[in-house]
Amino acid sequence: MDFDTVELSHPSHLSPSSLGTFLRCPRQYRLRYIDRAEPAFRAAELAFGSAFHAAFQAWLASIADGRVLTDEEVRERFKVELHAELHAPGPPILWKDSEASEEQFEALGEKMLAVLLTKFAAPDRVLGVEVPFELWLTEPESERELPPVVGAFDALVEYDGRVHLLELKTAARRWGEDQLRDNLQLTTYAQAIEERAADAELTLVVALKTRESAIQVERVTRDAGDQRDLLETIASVSRAVRAGVDHPVRSWQCRTCPFLGVCR
Repeated sequence: MDFDTVELSHPSHLSPSSLGTFLRCPRQYRLRYIDRAEPAFRAAELAFGSAFHAAFQAWLASIADGRVLTDEEVRERFKVELHAELHAPGPPILWKDSEASEEQFEALGEKMLAVLLTKFAAPDRVLGVEVPFELWLTEPESERELPPVVGAFDALVEYDGRVHLLELKTAARRWGEDQLRDNLQLTTYAQAIEERAADAELTLVVALKTRESAIQVERVTRDAGDQRDLLETIASVSRAVRAGVDHPVRSWQCRTCPFLGVCR
């Protein structure tokens, strides 16, 4: 593919995922979001994470509906979603471990859900699940409106009358202090929820894939400096995309990039 002949345009919008992609590798951003290249595979871990999210959100939605799903029903929902994700049409599934299987993922997910449903306190109220948002910002120097950052909160809930934005992650290890402080997606969510509910709290829930399954619950805070960094990052990425910046970043991550074939 000739990457020197196609003119890039100003992005109509960005997202926490697309921002992260550009910062990791501008070439991957172009292939995924502009050229819409067909990925060579889908990572099994992403399918697992999507299914786990779906089961957790179904549990929250059932609280809002007034008929709370049983633990068994939540686990069954996970298995159904996992099967659908792994067998969906499209690129083949790539297993990180050659000996991994759908059955092993089912067992892992059920164990993790059992811990999550036992140790994570059910909210008093569920205000919404997969709640969309748009974050509109203006470039400081030119006062030009930047492309909106669009996305969706995992859930908005209430504890003791206070709104919480819940963000669920699955991970192989606990999030460290640096990751909690600097994660761009969480910074974006903190900015977006502040514009919607100024006194809301951002709560990160990490379901751990460790031998002894556990959860990590963290209250995430951001300050004016973080907001400034986010604004500058969005403005810089927008300018770079508009200017046609699309160089590859060669690293160990290339081995698991679904666009490696067309990139090379």
